[in-house]
Amino acid sequence: MIALAKQVYDKTIDLPIDEKIHLVDKILADISPIEPIIEKAWILESETRLKEYREGKVKSISGNIVFDKIKKKINNEL
Repeated sequence: MIALAKQVYDKTIDLPIDEKIHLVDKILADISPIEPIIEKAWILESETRLKEYREGKVKSISGNIVFDKIKKKINNEL
């Protein structure tokens, strides 16, 4: 790790998780900025999905179930 990166890491290691997440988000946004049109589309999609969920038009699925299905699919393809 280069010296400056190590200094930054050493200063941030004890931050609360929410502050670490915010910092990582900022760094990732700098590395790979999101196109405004794509960001707007994702915001619209997420708002639509949340509205449909709240109206009972769609049901949620447990993350564990989703990941189990993904693992099974990957294992079947190998």
